[in-house]
Amino acid sequence: MNISDYFYTEREAAKLLGVNRITIWRRIKENRFNVQRIGGIVLIP
Repeated sequence: MNISDYFYTEREAAKLLGVNRITIWRRIKENRFNVQRIGGIVLIP
């Protein structure tokens, strides 16, 4: 198993949900997504 089996990057999440990356960042800022931050990478479960 790989970490990519459990988490999405903001770009992958945007593509999966059919929205813009900026929308994903807004949702993260509004605490609608429980994200994990590793260095400069944001991962969405």
